[in-house]
Amino acid sequence: MTLVDVITAQGEPTGQTASLNEVNRKGLWRLGVHALIYNSQQEVIIQKRSHQIIYHPDMLDLSVGGG
Repeated sequence: MTLVDVITAQGEPTGQTASLNEVNRKGLWRLGVHALIYNSQQEVIIQKRSHQIIYHPDMLDLSVGGG
């Protein structure tokens, strides 16, 4: 199980941690990072989300993650 730091809506640490599932289920705030990757033709690399994922299955997405 991956634990993440829970933050306030203003980005301040709360001192609490929670699993990614709990954070998503409860709508808690956490930090994240996005990076766009371009190839030599200036095309952006994207992923297709799994059909088994809860949120937006089979959709195209710029972010990747795990836990």
